[in-house]
Amino acid sequence: MARCSYAISSRGERRGGCHERYQEVLRNHGSEPLKRRRVHDHLSDLSLHGILQLVDSSSGRGNYNKYELDVSLSSALDALESELGELDDIRETAKRHRILE
Repeated sequence: MARCSYAISSRGERRGGCHERYQEVLRNHGSEPLKRRRVHDHLSDLSLHGILQLVDSSSGRGNYNKYELDVSLSSALDALESELGELDDIRETAKRHRILE
């Protein structure tokens, strides 16, 4: 499965590039992104529903949550496209990196 780390440290700092990419995608589609805490809540919900898998939740530098997609990337993109419209740029990037056929 595809891995995209999204982390919130115990000090409230973001790590990884997922939140920034999320903000970019939403703004490109005319929507306002959620705040970091709300994104964390949604990621936890997606984990509970089997869409994401919590991979790791601690390190020597503080506690954080790291998630992995637990469904196919194609299925996840199909679901997002039903809400946001075409995500051709993301599909092309995934194909270029051989993550998506």
